[in-house]
Amino acid sequence: MLPITEQENPNTAAIDKVSTPNALRLINNEDKLVALAIEKSESSSSSSPESISSESSPTSSAESVSSESSPTSSPESVSS
Repeated sequence: MLPITEQENPNTAAIDKVSTPNALRLINNEDKLVALAIEKSESSSSSSPESISSESSPTSSAESVSSESSPTSSPESVSS
């Protein structure tokens, strides 16, 4: 059996046959389920995000990625 992330979602099985507004509505409804699942998980979880983040390094991975991936250019390096 395929992992759940690889299985067809019956709620969006016909997404290619509906109008764009309806496709967006289907996607939005599925996205809402993520927030509800996180909320449910938070209420039953003993680990809070604060305790998890305090165990990690001072620099978040998002900060590392943005500083590594954004090119820096000075006015001198820009040609006219």
